[in-house]
Amino acid sequence: MPRRFGVTIDCRDPLFLAAFWREVLDYQDHPAPPGYASWAEYAAANGVSADDATAGATIVDPTGVGPRIYFQKVPEQSQ
Repeated sequence: MPRRFGVTIDCRDPLFLAAFWREVLDYQDHPAPPGYASWAEYAAANGVSADDATAGATIVDPTGVGPRIYFQKVPEQSQ
């Protein structure tokens, strides 16, 4: 049985980094929950603020082999 794991990356711009690594790794966006066409639709339907809706992004390996990668927004400035 394959070992499943995820990776979390702290960053200033989760949407930008997720888009970059999605292309580099040939990953895809994590699918929206059932009944929603997109994460934006899910956020709007559930009262999630625009800031909270863009505070993180998840990409996944479509083959199911690679790890799930979550990019989370943090307030710290990089050095």
